[in-house]
Amino acid sequence: MEALLFNLKLSLYGESKEVPANSGVASIRFFRPRRAKKGTATTGPRALTQGTPITQATTVPIGYVDCILKQRGDSISISDIVRAVDLFNTGEVYSKVMGYDAALDADFVCSRAICAQPGVADSDGSPATVPVGQTTMYNSNTSFERFAGVVNTGNSANDFATMMGNSAKQGKLDRAIAIGAVTRLKGINGLPGVPTINGKYIGLVAHEVLADMRQDSVWQGTAIYNNAKGSGIDLTRWVEFDLDGVSYVENSSPFIESTVNPPGGAGTGGYGIYSPDATANPVIANNSYANLYLGKSAFGVPKLSGMRAGSDPFAPSLIVLDKPDKADPANQETVYSWKAFYQAILLWTNEATDTPHLVVQRTRSAFA
Repeated sequence: MEALLFNLKLSLYGESKEVPANSGVASIRFFRPRRAKKGTATTGPRALTQGTPITQATTVPIGYVDCILKQRGDSISISDIVRAVDLFNTGEVYSKVMGYDAALDADFVCSRAICAQPGVADSDGSPATVPVGQTTMYNSNTSFERFAGVVNTGNSANDFATMMGNSAKQGKLDRAIAIGAVTRLKGINGLPGVPTINGKYIGLVAHEVLADMRQDSVWQGTAIYNNAKGSGIDLTRWVEFDLDGVSYVENSSPFIESTVNPPGGAGTGGYGIYSPDATANPVIANNSYANLYLGKSAFGVPKLSGMRAGSDPFAPSLIVLDKPDKADPANQETVYSWKAFYQAILLWTNEATDTPHLVVQRTRSAFA
């Protein structure tokens, strides 16, 4: 299942932590201390009076967020007849395709943890992977959730509706919009910025959005292209170009929302619901793309150590059942299966000064 490693993108930018096996828990708690702050006359860095003991007035509140792990997996069977006359090495083909599916699933678990409405299924009926009560950027009503071509009003649902009511051209990503997202991460109004990933923020953008960017002379004239692309040495292997402190990566499985022609029919799509236009020839202008500008520790991907409940979601181990038993005494079926025990969660704690370590920049696309 080596192909899995090369298909995962978003999930590898999350903060990975293991839950010890046999620990008696199926969840993990991520902690984050308060942000740095300016001193006052009585707390923090301040002038001291000679001969007067310093008072212990400074505190460091630590916030947290809890993530409950879930088991995910898949299986497929191959008959003995197929194996007997096998022309395509079916077992190997099936295992590779299951690896592709697992890669896509891991990315979707992560993107839903960031963008989706908790507890709500995708438009096509796929069950929600984000439980009710878990915090995502959905309806965050903050300037860390932005909508292209719309002045932020502090009401995310209204701003989404306004963006979708405008033309696709009005809502596409341009450099000014991207700079706005990056500036928010760097910190405004004298507040500290979100930490970077190896000195850069990561911008994961949909293929259609990157198509718009490549046709913009302002982008093309200033972008610094990545000579290490495809080298496979580290996370830079996917970077298309660097611009304004952001390394841009194509996101093969972006979170897409649409109110027009969603997979489940009228009324099943919209803000916070994965619902790309499902017509035979999709109308890209109907879609909204959640482009992610990530800083360090933007989201977490905890997993259980050990193999009993499931292996590492980034490299799941294949289980092959090819022996006769009571259910299959003639050994007519071989079953291939994998499972993983993990989850993803937005790392935005309950500490009062904490902010998201990412910006969700929703845009349209003029690609046709």
